[in-house]
Amino acid sequence: MAPEPSPPRRFRSDQLHPVALGSLAAMVIWEAVVTLGFFGGSGYEVIVMGVVAGFTLVVLTILLALRHIERHAEQRGEIPADDHPPRRLRDWLRCDMQIWQGRLRGSEAIILALLPVAAVAIGLTALLIVDHIVT
Repeated sequence: MAPEPSPPRRFRSDQLHPVALGSLAAMVIWEAVVTLGFFGGSGYEVIVMGVVAGFTLVVLTILLALRHIERHAEQRGEIPADDHPPRRLRDWLRCDMQIWQGRLRGSEAIILALLPVAAVAIGLTALLIVDHIVT
């Protein structure tokens, strides 16, 4: 009697795909650029823009530092070969994402991660357009 083939192993990941991280970084930069459109004068507005630029720089630095640490861990072999997430976005979207509350499909996880940041970026852009039309 031949053994039954085992079902294909569904990969589980606990980190976002690099495309998602790049999208987060792009939306944070977008928010900073849109915020520049609201402030064109002098005085305290320059201080506010400095704070926004500082927060943007901190977020991007954290994202880049985490990616740098991960790459070095992969090169040193500290991450076992079977723990590597799928390289292609299509494959990653089909895998399970392990979160502290349980598991999500990769496609759900990326939506939940990007939706709040995208909503703020799009909302700020809409406010800026309305502000320029009205004034």
